[in-house]
Amino acid sequence: MIWRILKICWSTPMMAASSMHQDVVIIGASGFIGRHLVNKCHQALRILAHKSTVTARDQAIVIQGDLFDVPSLQKLITPGSTVVNLVYLSQSSLEDNLRAIANLVQICKAQRAKRIVHCSTAVICGRAMEDIITEETVDQPFDNYEKVKCAIENALLEQTKDQALELAILRPTCVFWPHGKNLVMLFNDLSCGANCKNYLKSCLYNNRTMNLVSVNNVVSALVFLIEHKMPLRGERFIISDDESLENNFRFVEKTILEILKRPDYLYPRTRCPESILSLIVRAAKKSNINPRRRFMTSKLEKFGWKREFFFQSELRQFLEWYARENIS
Repeated sequence: MIWRILKICWSTPMMAASSMHQDVVIIGASGFIGRHLVNKCHQALRILAHKSTVTARDQAIVIQGDLFDVPSLQKLITPGSTVVNLVYLSQSSLEDNLRAIANLVQICKAQRAKRIVHCSTAVICGRAMEDIITEETVDQPFDNYEKVKCAIENALLEQTKDQALELAILRPTCVFWPHGKNLVMLFNDLSCGANCKNYLKSCLYNNRTMNLVSVNNVVSALVFLIEHKMPLRGERFIISDDESLENNFRFVEKTILEILKRPDYLYPRTRCPESILSLIVRAAKKSNINPRRRFMTSKLEKFGWKREFFFQSELRQFLEWYARENIS
């Protein structure tokens, strides 16, 4: 009996401590992905606000500052918190980006944060020529954007290798949804562009993979990594909708034409060989020169993530929204 009483007294505070909700810190909440994450994240939120206005839940705590303002980071990050970094300083140098990341890691360790979840990009793989891209694919960053993103990842991995701070890196492909930029140009070209130009583009791109991913799946993956119970020691995860074979140029094009109530092209389309498209893209000094390239989400699924949002319905919802908002 005494042993049972002691066991209850010992386990009760431990259970209470483990059930406590830890803060989720979001850096970059005013961005495209950040705004969606704020709405989907149910934990207590602490948000770093720079110049942009952040629309946050009533119970969220907003701290003014940035990644170069160490006192604001000290105020922002709490013990045991999970810190989600969505910030990329696109107008700054590589050195500034690395300095910002170093500040973040240093303060996270000093404040005894639990985990950093860093949102990167799948296109870090650059000129990798494999048809199937996984987390094991050797990165070959090609342009400056990819090289800076890759350097940030490597810095995070290096600075957290002592395992005092957990790290998970999410690599989304091309994110779409209302108020995003992907697919907007294609929709506008098909709604009001020259039909001859659209026809030639359709012949050229044909079934080229689009590597799109709904922002809902990106946010779902971020929430999964925030809440994941087991330690994450520098794990990288791809998130994409490439499991759908419809994630290609021709299917997206036909869906847009259907929503626009436009007929398909008058003349039969001539399919351009993939080798020709690859040469054209290479000559244009673009990164992805493999028209068949697909990104796999299998590692994230093996860790327990389950897909809730499916490509065809997400694509149609976005395109119908865009048509309502932009076509009178």
